[in-house]
Amino acid sequence: GLPRESVIPCAVPWPQAWSDLVQQIRGLSRPVMWEIFPGACVLTRAFAEFGVSTAPPLDAGAVLEFNLLNMTFLAVVVGIVGSHGIDLIHLAPPCATFSIALNGCAATRLRTAMEPEGIGALNDKQRHQVELGNALAEAAATIVAAQHKASNHFQLEQPETSLMTQFKPV
Repeated sequence: GLPRESVIPCAVPWPQAWSDLVQQIRGLSRPVMWEIFPGACVLTRAFAEFGVSTAPPLDAGAVLEFNLLNMTFLAVVVGIVGSHGIDLIHLAPPCATFSIALNGCAATRLRTAMEPEGIGALNDKQRHQVELGNALAEAAATIVAAQHKASNHFQLEQPETSLMTQFKPV
């Protein structure tokens, strides 16, 4: 049989930064606003100025430990959303590869309304850009789904013409 140690469940080790994030959010008074993909964190500062508790803004890769493309960390975020009463989440996932400015011209097109996940004829660099955009949009959609399931509010900041709204996971 298996050694006893291999069948005993044990906790998955988290980076201390994740534990600190969870504890910080648990300590916030309601209402709580959380800006994800914050850019310059303008909304976080504005809400804080009005006395609303704000969770630390999260971006895809700004802080190594808080990479929203790390599926384990994304699961932590979904757990926070599901159990800690985030009243409003504002998400502004990067939309460069979804923008009509890029995709309105055949020479620069990466996506179309019929192929919002990316067109077939892309070089390696373009394919990487599209896959990164897709992954960020999927992370945002996962967070939105958790927030909706928790019966709390969310805002998805995208231009009306963004092809992200056509992207199936969103």
